[in-house]
Amino acid sequence: MINQKLGWLYRRYDTKRRFIRCGVVNEKTYLRSSPRLVIVLREPNSSDRDWSLPKFLREELERFERGQKFQYPYFWKTWKPIGIWSYAIHRGFDKYANLDSERIAVKGLSYIGMTNLKKTGGRSTAHYPTIKKHAEKYRDLWQNELEIMDPEIILCGGTFEILAELLGLKPRKTRTGLRYAQWELNGHRVLLVGCNHPASRESKKQQYNELRKALLELHKKGLWHSRSVS
Repeated sequence: MINQKLGWLYRRYDTKRRFIRCGVVNEKTYLRSSPRLVIVLREPNSSDRDWSLPKFLREELERFERGQKFQYPYFWKTWKPIGIWSYAIHRGFDKYANLDSERIAVKGLSYIGMTNLKKTGGRSTAHYPTIKKHAEKYRDLWQNELEIMDPEIILCGGTFEILAELLGLKPRKTRTGLRYAQWELNGHRVLLVGCNHPASRESKKQQYNELRKALLELHKKGLWHSRSVS
């Protein structure tokens, strides 16, 4: 079990500081998905400690499925775009107007895994040197997280530069300007794609269209595969 293995991992590292734990939202859906998708963000926007981001997301999605309002609606600023991106990657790149709904995002979030380079809560505006310093210090931790989740695509929400540097990867550019690289993990190649943080001020439609064009370009090059994209 992925989240169980991650729990063992956190207990090895988290002795004095209470890390905010990461992982996959729905293990069965994630393991059946094509491709396995993980989003790497900078830090959780929370001052609390010792809680699980996947569990938090599952509880919010379950509230939606029961027809209830989200208990923490602020989280939607970050996670709705991610859910839409995930849905498009797994179910086909429709026009943004046809995907821009909570229902679509909730379905998309069930496919994903996630982690943060900084494991403790931060502010709404990330401090890049702090994120990088933490990522360097805990490189073994987040690299082990990725090994356990074993993704085929990693979307880097404002984290591509740090990941590429620390992993010693050679960045390349798509025609849209988004950068990408390939990383050998668990005996197979993983595609890393850089994009803005999902809660950035950039138009959500523009963000989606840029990512869509870049991923379709990389799909044609044979760098990732999906049952729904041809």
